[in-house]
Amino acid sequence: MLLTISWALLHTGFWSRTQIIDTPVYERYGEAILDGQVPYRDFDLEYPPAALPAFVLPALAQEDDYGSAFELLMWACAAAAVVALGIALDRVTQGARQARKEDIA
Repeated sequence: MLLTISWALLHTGFWSRTQIIDTPVYERYGEAILDGQVPYRDFDLEYPPAALPAFVLPALAQEDDYGSAFELLMWACAAAAVVALGIALDRVTQGARQARKEDIA
């Protein structure tokens, strides 16, 4: 929930006026790949190969909707990172509790 609130705040007031927007560059990369061009061979790319899905997936969306699709993908990645962090924290906490129980026994 905090992620969604902070994400919404980034798109209002002061923060919406000071954004650095690189999505047109990402859109060109995604469209070039969908047109059959090969990154690093047919066009220069400043990102590692693992970044390619983030450029291509939004390019599959409706025409003129790349920005919204990219935003949704980035929000989903952020949400997945928060969930993964929660799971990792839970596992570490469980391990610490187990170690304390063993020390007491």
